[in-house]
Amino acid sequence: LSCSGGLSHVKCAAMKLNGASSPRESGRSYVFVTSALIVGFVAGVAYKQTADGRVYNPVNFKESLRVPVNPKASSTIACTPKVTTRYYSSLQEQSWLANAAGWDKDYCKVISTPAQQGPVKIWTESLQTADSSSISSSKRWDPAVFSRFETTVKCGPSKQTYTSWIEPLSHGLRHPNSLCPPFNTTAALFDMSYLLLQKQANVDALRTAAGQSCSGRACQAIYVDLGATVWSNNDKEAGQGWFVRHYEKQGIKFDRLLLWEARPISPPSQVYQQLPLPLLHKYQYFNMPATANMSLPSHPLNVIKDIAQPGDFVVLKLDIDNSAVEMSILNAFLQDYEAFSLVDEFFFEHHVKFGPMLQHWRKTVDPKASLSDSYQLFLKLRQRGWRAHSWV
Repeated sequence: LSCSGGLSHVKCAAMKLNGASSPRESGRSYVFVTSALIVGFVAGVAYKQTADGRVYNPVNFKESLRVPVNPKASSTIACTPKVTTRYYSSLQEQSWLANAAGWDKDYCKVISTPAQQGPVKIWTESLQTADSSSISSSKRWDPAVFSRFETTVKCGPSKQTYTSWIEPLSHGLRHPNSLCPPFNTTAALFDMSYLLLQKQANVDALRTAAGQSCSGRACQAIYVDLGATVWSNNDKEAGQGWFVRHYEKQGIKFDRLLLWEARPISPPSQVYQQLPLPLLHKYQYFNMPATANMSLPSHPLNVIKDIAQPGDFVVLKLDIDNSAVEMSILNAFLQDYEAFSLVDEFFFEHHVKFGPMLQHWRKTVDPKASLSDSYQLFLKLRQRGWRAHSWV
């Protein structure tokens, strides 16, 4: 590479260092690579640098952040790890991405076909037999049905690749057997067994390989719930209790829980009526609406930026049944690279114009959004690095 054509020496040096480290796209896979040391321009993308030395691509907030190196281990690390993440849509997901706009008009007929019933059988049976072992095995997770993230950590000649599987974006973006006869029952509507959560083994492996640590404390698992209702011990109820219990099955125990609920809880003691006592010291409950006003320190985005570190595992659930406020909060994360990069797993019930759900969502529907729009939103979030799930 010749340093000519008006490029500054800093920009040219950055291009040499980056090599092929510009965002690139191929088919249904998406690649975002971290620039290691120098801020510059690569393939027209202006890489920026934070005050603490992290380099990021403003187009892809999460995966283009330079991974902080554990200072205690710095003497044994010869370079700054370069992290590359690809998101692959499965064939099942690709078919719905391409056809959701048409299939939602005759939804129940479409999902009754053998072409749809076959993948659903694999999907549901695979999750029924899943255990707490690593989820990186393609023998358990059929790549034609399950989508995946592939993260490569490269440091000098050393290269390690980690695969993290996730349920496909498919059907009505909830349990595939939940919306049509004979399965259109209330129990089926709130069946969360279609979800494939992250596991502690994967979190630990990536954190270790990338040399991540947390400053002043051990890294934590943090749960943030916007629309929390109250704790329930009923595993068929979609709420905070379900998240805590099911993440524990994956080896993840939350160190901190922050919860917002707009509906006044009366008496206030009901908030803690069923809450397990061992969680009490970790539990912060705000019986107030989650604000969309970014100027307030109580905005969930500002709270997460205040308490979380890049080495933490952060789960965010957004379900407050107010589409305008929900999209305002979500867009705030999409526009803030630092906040977006701190969240790992995301759950959102997107209320859109989709026939089988209109009787349930009613006035909470976003009149401008369709099922196809919802597919594109979740795909965008996954491409940017969030393990984004459609919630119930």
